[in-house]
Amino acid sequence: MTVKAENNNLSVRRTKGKPTESAVESFDFVRTTKITNEQQITFKMATQRLAASVERKLSSLARLPAQVTIESTESMPFSDFTDLLATPCAAYVFRANETGAEGAVDMSTDCAFYLIDRLFGGSGESALQTRPLSELEQSIVRGVAERMMEALKTGWSQHVDLLPEITTFASSPEDLRTRDRGEAFVTRLDVSL
Repeated sequence: MTVKAENNNLSVRRTKGKPTESAVESFDFVRTTKITNEQQITFKMATQRLAASVERKLSSLARLPAQVTIESTESMPFSDFTDLLATPCAAYVFRANETGAEGAVDMSTDCAFYLIDRLFGGSGESALQTRPLSELEQSIVRGVAERMMEALKTGWSQHVDLLPEITTFASSPEDLRTRDRGEAFVTRLDVSL
């Protein structure tokens, strides 16, 4: 096998004996190809563990039974991911591991205000607001986001070593667009409390 890398592309030549030009396959690291069936199974299992872990953590924080279901899991350009976010958003950017890979978890302002109200003993019913989180609210919700990082680590532990660490907060999808890194693996969870 011969491997050749140039301009974010990797060409792999699988050969028996003498290499031939017709056996070259290209792989673009910036715009990845379709996820294989094997990868989809791995993603599904990891995402199911993630959802179960998030469900347990949210139940204990909100002091209510939580139901977390997987809405979707897909690969998409990072710009498409930021287009899915509401304005304002409640997104925490995190470093996934020591390689510098980044991710983002958005809890939505609706969920964030509900959790803040519940954490301070409220019912959560009057918590809906359409404004960005204040610095104090960001720090309160950051504790919840850190628990989500623990759930992410647990969900993917059998497949990849993650050491997620929150680095910044983004209150607008535009704040995240400056971090466009090509493809994103996006898992959308539906949370009911």
